[in-house]
Amino acid sequence: MNLVKNTTLFKFTLLLVMLIGIPVFSHEPALTSVQILEKMFDAIQEVKTMRYTLNISERVNKINHNAVSEIKINVNPRKVFLKNPNKGTEVLWVQGENKGDCWVYPNGFPYTTLNLSPLGDIMRKNQHHTIHDLGFAYIAKTTRASIFKAGIPLEKIFTYIGDITWDNTECYKLFASYPDFKYINYTVEKGETVASIANEFNCGEYRILERNQWIKDYNANIEGKQLLVPNNYSNKTILYVTKKTNLPVFLKVYDDLGFYESYEYHNLQVNTSFAANEFSKNYSEYHF
Repeated sequence: MNLVKNTTLFKFTLLLVMLIGIPVFSHEPALTSVQILEKMFDAIQEVKTMRYTLNISERVNKINHNAVSEIKINVNPRKVFLKNPNKGTEVLWVQGENKGDCWVYPNGFPYTTLNLSPLGDIMRKNQHHTIHDLGFAYIAKTTRASIFKAGIPLEKIFTYIGDITWDNTECYKLFASYPDFKYINYTVEKGETVASIANEFNCGEYRILERNQWIKDYNANIEGKQLLVPNNYSNKTILYVTKKTNLPVFLKVYDDLGFYESYEYHNLQVNTSFAANEFSKNYSEYHF
């Protein structure tokens, strides 16, 4: 009797497949976290231009600061334009121009275009990163460096925990865990700066200032001083990578104090063309 039932079920299933073309079983292998990240790294390498709206949330002095920026980037030569649509401020930086400074339209006092260093304290106030970190290259660099620094196989740090629909886009959801994250004592050697130490430890410059508040600015002389420096970028990270483009569109980072920063990429367009003078301070849509 069971044999008859099983045979009948098999025939019915086969008939259903033949009639409506729906496969009963899928043999498509599931991607691993390693494969997803490799696809992401490859996709980032192929990005030549990008436009997007960036929603930012960063912990600064124990308070979460939120901002929105409309961003345009040409990767090589590097050209960056950003506008805060709420405040009306605009920033333009073009590689090899303006002596390395940004053109800044403050939309307020002193009511004139300013020339400011992207690495200076005015441009970096209440921000974790500089204009040079915008785009995807910094995410790729930090992710690779975190894995290398940890000395742990990538698949032991990153876990593919399923799919998610985010901002109307199908994404892979990845979770990274580095439970050995901690701050260590570090003696600054001759010639070292906040920037060079942050690069060595892959921790971001702001974290050094946050835990060593006697350092008043990023360019302070810290030779011979004792610092507290994190041994990696984070202890937990959530990352969304789109299935369509394999690019990261959501990043949320935690450290030993809890939430540290998050970045959301909306209305993302890559490898589209720009107008010939779109990265000129004289572009008709800008206010410089």
